[in-house]
Amino acid sequence: MPAATEETRDTARIMARIRMLRIVALASLVLFVACDIVLATSLEMGSLALGASIAAMLFFLVLLSALVRWGYLRSRLHEAQVDAELDAAEQEQG
Repeated sequence: MPAATEETRDTARIMARIRMLRIVALASLVLFVACDIVLATSLEMGSLALGASIAAMLFFLVLLSALVRWGYLRSRLHEAQVDAELDAAEQEQG
């Protein structure tokens, strides 16, 4: 039984991290779009446009990183669910 509770905790932890990454990705996307709007409406290439450009690049990198981590965690979650199903089938047979 300890293995089952450990797998349940691991699955819950992965799901919590996925939820957090969704929030981070959404916030980064909103801030990236806001910086792009500032760049598009800026009439001259001043310090505001330069700052918005740098911020847009940083938010894009954060978004990209969150999406890569999200994909990795989704695969780990799927793996944990398959392992739990296999363990349940083994216990049922044995």
